[in-house]
Amino acid sequence: MKKETNSGSYSPSNATSFTRAAHLDFQKSSLFRWEDKRDFEDAQKGFISKDEPLVIRSTDGSVILDAEQYSEFLHTNESCPDTVHPSLWRHARLNANAGLYKLRDRLYEVRGYDMSNMIVIEGDTGYVVLDALTSVEAASAAISLVYRTLGDKPIKSVIIGHSHLDHFGGINGLIDSDEVKKHNVNLYAPEGFTEAALSENILAGPVTTRRGSYQFGFKLPIGPRGLVDGGLGKFSRGGTSSFQYPTHYITYTGQEEIIDGIRFVFQLAPNSEAPASMQAYLPDFKALWVGEIVNHVNHNLCPIRGAKPRDCKAWSGYINEMLQMFPEAEVAFGSHFWPVHGRERVSNWLSKQRDLYKYMHDQTLRLANHGLTPDEIAYELQLPESLVTEWFNRDYYGAVALNVKSIYSFYFGWYDGNPVNLNPLPPAETARRWIECIGGTSIALEKAREAYATGDYQWAVQLLNYIVFAEPNNHEAAILEADCYEQLGYQQESATLRNAYLTAAWELRNEEQINPNTKKRSIYQDMSIEDLLDFLAVRLNGPRAENKDFCVCWTFSDDHTTYSMVVKNAVLHTDKQALTNMKRDADVYIQSSRSSFKRIMFAGYSPRDLIQSGELELSGDYDKLQEFIMLFDTFDGQFSIVLP
Repeated sequence: MKKETNSGSYSPSNATSFTRAAHLDFQKSSLFRWEDKRDFEDAQKGFISKDEPLVIRSTDGSVILDAEQYSEFLHTNESCPDTVHPSLWRHARLNANAGLYKLRDRLYEVRGYDMSNMIVIEGDTGYVVLDALTSVEAASAAISLVYRTLGDKPIKSVIIGHSHLDHFGGINGLIDSDEVKKHNVNLYAPEGFTEAALSENILAGPVTTRRGSYQFGFKLPIGPRGLVDGGLGKFSRGGTSSFQYPTHYITYTGQEEIIDGIRFVFQLAPNSEAPASMQAYLPDFKALWVGEIVNHVNHNLCPIRGAKPRDCKAWSGYINEMLQMFPEAEVAFGSHFWPVHGRERVSNWLSKQRDLYKYMHDQTLRLANHGLTPDEIAYELQLPESLVTEWFNRDYYGAVALNVKSIYSFYFGWYDGNPVNLNPLPPAETARRWIECIGGTSIALEKAREAYATGDYQWAVQLLNYIVFAEPNNHEAAILEADCYEQLGYQQESATLRNAYLTAAWELRNEEQINPNTKKRSIYQDMSIEDLLDFLAVRLNGPRAENKDFCVCWTFSDDHTTYSMVVKNAVLHTDKQALTNMKRDADVYIQSSRSSFKRIMFAGYSPRDLIQSGELELSGDYDKLQEFIMLFDTFDGQFSIVLP
């Protein structure tokens, strides 16, 4: 069997007759306008230039994004392979366009250098940039293309649309943090941005990164049997993420700002696609930046990597508000995808995206009020033809079946109302007892083989999941489960579901865990001590800290501030204190730079080494400090998902 590039020993299965038949049925459907090429025209309109070849590397030479790998099979072959859903194939080809594009005079966007877009506007004295991409390397490559093509002018302001990493992680590739602190460069963000960004990317970062490896398919080979798209675009794998604190916050809808001579009218959209989110209208250009609340996909209301459920009703309302506030827009462009040109087409796009979210919201609650559970609603609810036939409403990133569960959770929480689900047994114990009830592994495995042979892959994978969790070393069950996951993946219109299924198959076949730590986390460098201390509290191992009583007093020589770190009742309390109050009660008193603190508590450096180098001064019990440090877990992101 042919192996994909960069796949190592990974050898995925072929599409079965059932998968091929499902794809053929979709292609034959009269609902979809395959002949409509306007999206392809929009995706290529205004093209100026791109790097040839487009390969972005990190400082150590490793490849972060190789756009040519996608082009080799997406641009050279219009016909859809039988291992990819036909609709997803169309979408993946649209997302394979890359380069610098002109939207209006002085208004440009860079697409395809990352999963996100970078918008560049020529202001009176320099550039104004909207969104900073995911990694420093991607942002640096994108802005270098701009400099070479449009001229090497200074960046005067950066505007961050919302609090997800793919919009701010590359900020250090655009501007120096010292220039921001000196207010030589302005950094705008929506109200609540800092709290939301750090909460998701730091406090919950390890688990969302691991689960994100499934959503985005970090380890999958690029190709028709592996990674074809990320749903929102072609993402970079690896690179350095960064963070900087904004200098200006947008605090209300309708707020107008003149930024380097460019007029912006901002609209806030909190708790829509992100907890802190905004978009803007540029009146002088008749151009609408829709951020990420209007897209060429049915977006997700709770990504499978994990996040706080999003407010679907509010999301639809923000799009309706946008239609009312900016009806004169002649071009609309977003944080992802290609733009839409023409006032009528812009209005149609916004209107039907609005109604997509409103329909899912209203109908989910209608069925919930009839007593249906989340899983039942997911199978019951279908979009009307007027919405489902629009390509931009298809399930390329989110999915109707998953979004209705998110809406249910938003209103009712995790519980479906059936008491049997209040306190279920752990998965491995449930699996062991289930295998006993059915009569043993051999019978369960035979039932799974029968399901696979008839194309009933979901039922087969559920049976096999019990076997694998009951008997983790059952290689035959694991390989058959991988076969099932691959067919489920091939049949998905959603890129994220495809990636999740195929990643599950990859891990079952390779019998090893994917390494999700593809980002070099320089994100700590510019974070405040207060935010890092919040994360430190999450790392405290509660059982290990039981009956411990510590007080560490740490003074930072950078600004002469002092913080207490107190462990009591198996929790960590931190507070900014007056030095005279704390030295008296502390078990250990430390003075160092903030950088030294970060190295010890977040990078594993030995305090003794820093004492010897003169970077750290300590008074009190050194052994107490070591005992304090040992109370904190480190997260390597290597926990199992498809294995117990």
